[in-house]
Amino acid sequence: MGTLSGLLLKKSSSAVKLCKEHKRIIRKVIDTIISAIPQDNFLIEIVTSSGISGTFDVKPYFGGSAFEELQDESYFHLVRPAHHGIIWPNEQDFCSDTIVWDIQNSNKDA
Repeated sequence: MGTLSGLLLKKSSSAVKLCKEHKRIIRKVIDTIISAIPQDNFLIEIVTSSGISGTFDVKPYFGGSAFEELQDESYFHLVRPAHHGIIWPNEQDFCSDTIVWDIQNSNKDA
């Protein structure tokens, strides 16, 4: 019984270490938006915690009703970094994954 409980304790300790390592990796993988500066024509200049920077074009997302309010230019300029993305006062948001993907893919087209 002592050997079994020791083995279980060892496995439990390893699982905790593995879980902590996964959390550290996940925190590192998810980019944080550190700067979001609205521009004309519904563009946002973005800088991430990993150093990725570029212009995020919001216009392709206007088709859905959730982002309809963003078409008001004065409201659009109220964007700010939040959590792992950007957000507006009425909680429309984009996650950093979407923003980074769009920036990287628009740079490939340029």
